[in-house]
Amino acid sequence: MFSTYAADTPQVYLDIDRDIGVKINDIFNALQSTLGSYYVNDFNVFGRTWQVNVQAETSFRDNIDDIYQIYVRNAQGRMVPIRALAEAKLVQGPQTVVRYNGFRSAIVNGAPKPG
Repeated sequence: MFSTYAADTPQVYLDIDRDIGVKINDIFNALQSTLGSYYVNDFNVFGRTWQVNVQAETSFRDNIDDIYQIYVRNAQGRMVPIRALAEAKLVQGPQTVVRYNGFRSAIVNGAPKPG
């Protein structure tokens, strides 16, 4: 019997203060567009359709402290740093979460003993 389950994969946990007056969706969109990529739209030029995506340069998303350089617009229209809204922590967890019938599970492989 063996399993590929491992609960020690390094992850970044962002502890967000949800009572600060910034929409949680705005925080997630700012993080996604800076640290990952965010689809904006398509445009046509030279007989082709081009896709517009937003993404920060690699050097601006290499370290966990780069999260604190991101700003989000609050309800009053002012830009608020993520540092005022959340704290980033390094944690360990599973690489993937498998579910079976709605419950968390782990894949276990095995075979009967010969004979």
